[in-house]
Amino acid sequence: MCRAITRAYYREAAGALLVYDVSSRDGFEELQTWLDAVRGSTTNRSLTVTLVGNKNDRPDEDREVSRTEGEEFARDHGLLFFETSAKTGMNVHRAFLATAEAVMRKLESGDIDMSNPAQGVRRGNRVYESSADSASLLAQDDDFGG
Repeated sequence: MCRAITRAYYREAAGALLVYDVSSRDGFEELQTWLDAVRGSTTNRSLTVTLVGNKNDRPDEDREVSRTEGEEFARDHGLLFFETSAKTGMNVHRAFLATAEAVMRKLESGDIDMSNPAQGVRRGNRVYESSADSASLLAQDDDFGG
């Protein structure tokens, strides 16, 4: 049931964050299934997916998935990659902003057509002229950790 409901959320998405717990090997091993579900259900063939290894604030002895494994999975599947800590906030903003910036670049290059609602982007009240505008938001944000 959960997967059927979540399909509705990413069907017309422009970006998605695929999150796993670095202290759970089982969760990491489910990533391919979730990635296939997202890519198989989306109407946007230019979907930006960011892989996020969460809980990197945990002690090394609790870690079941290395940073290298996460990076390799992301590289092999064309995903952006970040390790984060929801507890401390480290890299959380960076992961979201990098995903948004990648979507902006796709808009600028024409890979995403804003006139096609199935591609997940609709014009709102605030319009950024370029991905440099979103990058400046990241530079101004001092609350994202390091």
